[in-house]
Amino acid sequence: MAASSPSAMQQAVRVGTDCSGMETAVAALRALKVEHEHQWSCDWDEEAKKTICANFAPKAWFDNCLSRRDLELPDVDLYISGFPRLAFSDTEEELQGDPAGIFRDRRGRVFFGCCGVIEKKRPKAFILELVKSAIAHAGGQTMLACMGLLRSIGDDGSRAWACGAYDLSWQLLDECRHGGVPFRRQRVYLVGIRKDAARNQVQFSWPGALPCPQSEQFLDPVRQGEGIMTLLQQLNAPISTVRDALSELAATGVEVFEQALIVKCAPSEWWVTHRGRHLREDEMMRLRGMDDKSFVQVISNEELAEQVENAISQSILERILVRLLPAVGLVPPDCLRDRWEAAAAPAIAAAAAAAAAAAEELRKAAAAARYAAAAAAAASAEEPSLQTASDGVEEAPTLTAAGTRKRKKASEEAAERPAPAPTVQPQDTTASVEVEEAPPVLPATGKLKRKGPAQRLLDS
Repeated sequence: MAASSPSAMQQAVRVGTDCSGMETAVAALRALKVEHEHQWSCDWDEEAKKTICANFAPKAWFDNCLSRRDLELPDVDLYISGFPRLAFSDTEEELQGDPAGIFRDRRGRVFFGCCGVIEKKRPKAFILELVKSAIAHAGGQTMLACMGLLRSIGDDGSRAWACGAYDLSWQLLDECRHGGVPFRRQRVYLVGIRKDAARNQVQFSWPGALPCPQSEQFLDPVRQGEGIMTLLQQLNAPISTVRDALSELAATGVEVFEQALIVKCAPSEWWVTHRGRHLREDEMMRLRGMDDKSFVQVISNEELAEQVENAISQSILERILVRLLPAVGLVPPDCLRDRWEAAAAPAIAAAAAAAAAAAEELRKAAAAARYAAAAAAAASAEEPSLQTASDGVEEAPTLTAAGTRKRKKASEEAAERPAPAPTVQPQDTTASVEVEEAPPVLPATGKLKRKGPAQRLLDS
C-alpha cells in the first residue's frame, strides 16, 4: 500500500513534544506522510526555538516543561520527549546512595515533567529517549525508579505491578544497527501504550536489525582536491584526536585504512578519513536520517552541528512509529512503509543468499565426510582377520567347518593314489626324482598344525 494512504484514511494524529531539539519526531511523521496536528513544542534553548519555528508550525511553544500548567496543554494522541544527557551522568557516590537523587537535579526533574504530561493528557502512546548510561545509572536503581513512576500512572491504589494505565517496554537501539544509517549511537527508547487503546489484531514489536550501509552513500559528491591529505589540511585537523579514534577502532579489528570512516575529532565535529576533511552539516543531517533538502537553516553551522548531534534519531523514530501507530489505532494496519528496511532489502537478500550458500557448502562437506567414513568402514570390513600365535608367528586364516571337510577329503584321496614313477633325465646320469607329498591332514580344530620350536631344533 502506498505510503501516502494514511492521511486519507484516518484523522490527524495530535502530537506534542518536550525537549524538542530539532523536532525530529514531527519530521518523522512528515516522512511517513501521516496527517498530524503539531500541538506544541518545548525547549529551553533559544537556538532550538529558531530552528523549530523556521521549519515547523507548533500551535504552542513552551520554554520550560516544569513551569507550565499541564492541564492547560492541548490534548494529544502521541507524546514524544528526550532528556538532557547530563541528567544521567552523576555517579552513585555523588547521589550519596539515593537512587532517586537524580530527580533533585533540574535536568533530572524533566522526567517528572514528562510523567505529568502523560498523567494529565493520557496520550494513546508515548516515546521517551534516554541515554545508554540510564540503564546502569546508580546501579540500575534510576531505571527502576523511572519505570515505577510510569507504571504508577493510572494506578487504582492497589499498587499492583500491572495496575497502571500503560503497557511499558524499552529497548537499547543503535542507529548503525537499527536505523539504517552508518552512524553509531546507542540510546534507550521507552514506549508506553495505553491499555484501552491497544489493538489485539496489531501487536507492537521493536524494529529489527538492518545491515549498516556504507558512509559514502550519505556524503556529498567528491570535489576537486578531496582525498589528498595536504600539509595544510593536516595542520588544520586535530590529528591527535583523529589518531586516537582510529587507534581505538583498529584495536577492535576494524581495517581503518581500508574503510571509509567518520570519526569524532572535536565537540560536534567529525572527520572523514578517506576525504581528508571535516563532515559537512548537510551530511551530518543525512547520517541522522533527516532531510537536508527541505531544511531551512537560520542558525550558524556550529550551532546546527550541535543540534544535529544531540537530536533524537529520525530514522529510528520512523521505524518505531511504523509499528506503534497501527498498534494503538492511530493509522490503519499495513498502511505505513518502513523505508529504511526497504532500502536495506537488497543487502538483506544478498546476506540471506550468502548464508544459504554457506549452509549448502557445509551440507555438502558433511555429506562428503559421511561418505568417506562409510567407504573406509566398508574397506576395513572386507580385509581378512588375522590371528597371532602365542609365539609371535602369524597363523593361517581360520577355516570354516565346510572348508575343513573338503580339505580332509582331498587329502585322503591323494593318499590312496599310487605314487608316480620317478622321472629320469636322459642327459644326467644321476636321476632326479620328484615326489609329490600328500597335503597334511588338518586337525579337528581346522587350523594347520605347525612344528614347535623344540621340534624344529631336533629336525635341524
